[in-house]
Amino acid sequence: MNRLRKKLRIALGTTLEYAMPLSEDRGGAFSRKARELITWARVERASRRGNEEELQTAFANLWQDGINTQYYDRYSDRFQMWFRSTHKDFFKDLVTFSRARQFENMVEIGCGDGRVLDYCAQNMPQGMTFTGIDINKSIIDRNKRAFSNKHRLEFTCFGAQRWLRQNLKRDLLVLAYGGVLEYFSEKKLRDVYGLLASKPGTAMALVEPVAQAHDMDRTTESFSHGEEHSFSHNHRYLLEQAGFDVILNRTSVSGPINWTEIIAMNRA
Repeated sequence: MNRLRKKLRIALGTTLEYAMPLSEDRGGAFSRKARELITWARVERASRRGNEEELQTAFANLWQDGINTQYYDRYSDRFQMWFRSTHKDFFKDLVTFSRARQFENMVEIGCGDGRVLDYCAQNMPQGMTFTGIDINKSIIDRNKRAFSNKHRLEFTCFGAQRWLRQNLKRDLLVLAYGGVLEYFSEKKLRDVYGLLASKPGTAMALVEPVAQAHDMDRTTESFSHGEEHSFSHNHRYLLEQAGFDVILNRTSVSGPINWTEIIAMNRA
């Protein structure tokens, strides 16, 4: 997005926020577009102020509101482009890891359209159950219809922290794939990793975009970057601080995106 277009988007979103508050539900296609512009304006303002919690709240509104449900249709090719290409070796390793451990359950945070979780259910041990959580109710409702004949899959509308507080058990494998944790502030991500570390036998698997300029050996702090102002996290450092041993840690590249790929096991 060029600079002029970006400024116009911010200005229009700010103007619309005064005319139509984000909390007001007017319905219709125009309303969805207006809410999207309002939310992106909030993202931009929070980023300029350097307010991580405000920025994370704006991201949550963007995805939770249902504004971005069309994202999954617009970029449906990314499953083929990323999952079956750039990250195929990671998932082979994850399947091998799951077969070597005695996990009872797997949960995917930010499961989106459910295709990645469906792949895991088809390839991981038969005794496991698979739950997809997402804050976007529209995509969860769609998944429930699309995968109604897949009895090993369950989809529910939840935020990560709330789900973990209510459902966390030992021997749980948690997955975040394709750009989920990048919308968590460092504080929220530390809380999530801390929750996971509180139960023995838990593991974390993730494939997340990170800033090209993020030196993971020197910079432990998270920071926002790129057009979306999403967070680049040093996941290896944060997981180790929480009490995990990182057993797989590598990077991959897909076009302009740098990915960090990690599998970590709770030391407890």
